[in-house]
Amino acid sequence: MAAKHVACGTFVARILTQPGGFFVHMAKGDEDRRSISTTITSLGAVLLAAAIAILVYALFFGHG
Repeated sequence: MAAKHVACGTFVARILTQPGGFFVHMAKGDEDRRSISTTITSLGAVLLAAAIAILVYALFFGHG
């Protein structure tokens, strides 16, 4: 059950960060330049991958 809670928390953080990066870029981003918004959006993608990995681990090893 703890693995599911960690994965859900990670997924909620992803829900906030990935679209948040788009909104930050819309407000402060420059065309054709890397900014903090790119980092925020990339962090959201990494959090999504982490949530999926945690859920797959919990499914295969029965920690759910």
